[in-house]
Amino acid sequence: MAGGAPSGPRSTEPFVFAHHKYALAYCSFFVLGAVLYGYDGTYFTGIVAMPAFLARFGDTVVDGAPALKSGTLSLLSSIVQVGELLGSLTATVIGGVGGRRGGLIAACAFVSIGAIIQLACNGSVAQLTVGRLVLGMGIGQISNCVPLYLSESSPAAIRGIVVGSWQLLLAIGQVIGACVDQGTHEIAYPSTAGYRIPIGLNFVIPLIVFLGIWFVPESPRWLVSKGRDGEAKINLMRINKGNSNYDADRGLWEYKDDVRRSEEAGAGSWGSLWSDKVEFRKLVSTFGILAGQQVGGVQFIFSYATVVATDLQLANPFLITIIIDIIEVLGVLVGFLIIERVGRKKLILWCSLVEVGSMMIIGGLASGPQIAPTVPPEAFGQAAIAFICIYVFAFNVSWGPLAWSVATEMCVGPNRSKIMGIGTAAFWIVAWAVTFTLPYLYNAVGGAGLGLKIGYIYSGGCILSALFVWLYIGETRGRTLEEINEMFARGIPARQWASYRVDINKYEGEMGGVKNLSDADAAMRSDKIEDERVEDAGARIV
Repeated sequence: MAGGAPSGPRSTEPFVFAHHKYALAYCSFFVLGAVLYGYDGTYFTGIVAMPAFLARFGDTVVDGAPALKSGTLSLLSSIVQVGELLGSLTATVIGGVGGRRGGLIAACAFVSIGAIIQLACNGSVAQLTVGRLVLGMGIGQISNCVPLYLSESSPAAIRGIVVGSWQLLLAIGQVIGACVDQGTHEIAYPSTAGYRIPIGLNFVIPLIVFLGIWFVPESPRWLVSKGRDGEAKINLMRINKGNSNYDADRGLWEYKDDVRRSEEAGAGSWGSLWSDKVEFRKLVSTFGILAGQQVGGVQFIFSYATVVATDLQLANPFLITIIIDIIEVLGVLVGFLIIERVGRKKLILWCSLVEVGSMMIIGGLASGPQIAPTVPPEAFGQAAIAFICIYVFAFNVSWGPLAWSVATEMCVGPNRSKIMGIGTAAFWIVAWAVTFTLPYLYNAVGGAGLGLKIGYIYSGGCILSALFVWLYIGETRGRTLEEINEMFARGIPARQWASYRVDINKYEGEMGGVKNLSDADAAMRSDKIEDERVEDAGARIV
């Protein structure tokens, strides 16, 4: 329909997943990269607590048993984030030249090389550190190219579900890592299979990617940006093959029109990120939402779950880690069901309250044995694990999937890849800082000895990140990328996004973006916006 109207209440037409089965299949293959990210987050947490690993790499003795100094543990745990930072910074260059597929291939190559270096270690902490660094570069590449491919190659109707699947596959990877550790941790020294098997399994996903990537189409949006329109049209037809009503010519025109408007705006340079207040706001929003995900203590939970359970003298700490990771998966699934009904911003804020309360209680339980000496110490440990589980559930309903989803919505426009690259770099910088300081804050030997009192610190981080979302992040539920871009361009305050009524045609007329279009092209643009509204609405009622 020609002549776009302001966006108001969304339609509730039913959505047919069969129309997007090929898009779902291709995106499902690409999001396997998230499994690698999640797997690395838990398998290494487990092996640093294995007797066989400590016997080979331990550099001190605690209670007559080999152990790692706080500095060594801090280095091994956090160096991967340094690699992830380097990987995310180079991802923009690699992705710009090789596309999203090339980025995933490069990522899997880094992961494979890093795993080889680690497997070749024979007690050398330095070599193990290098291996962790190289593997981290692969994870950093994944954190950039996978979310971009998911958002660029998925139709609007399934974009929210597809991008949100990043956190689901990440959580599944963490469960796999915990289960592998549970199955190998009892392999006694001098055998090194207990920790080598978890490291070696890093090859599985890269092998699948190397074999299958040739059957997955490149991002059509990236191809258009490189002037390869013929290939882009073919890939659009492949991705939307299940939808008999899809018009590939129109889809190609939409992508070309987006590129044309970006070129006319002249805002696609690195310098514009700082000089253009609209682009700078997008940068801060993306930077803040990704960094905010990390300051609330999630690295403490997922990097130290096994260590915490061991220190609390709870039975089978590896099994407790598996339970925590399963709760993570359940949280993501619940989030899928309620995100589009509740809204992104509201869900993050309400769950942040649960996270703050959980962290405060965890910190308070550290003083339990002194306050109530008649209560068995293990009771306080069990209560702490219970509130860790509550925190994990709340985080994965909200911050876990939504930080990445909102980030891909914030970095709209000509600087999309650049903003996402800087945002993921910020994510890894904060993740590194949190992970690096963890042993020094938590451990009694060579550290501050806070133990569970560290929860007080992370509760403050939860409060700060929630305040950022409340003040700076607008509600994007049901919005197309064009609508989000307009609200940025008009300088609409974040707290007014939910009620703001968008008129794309009026906006583009004022900005001069439609001055050279024919009547047919203008009508096609209006139809595009209207159809995306209907598709987005349909996706929300599934």
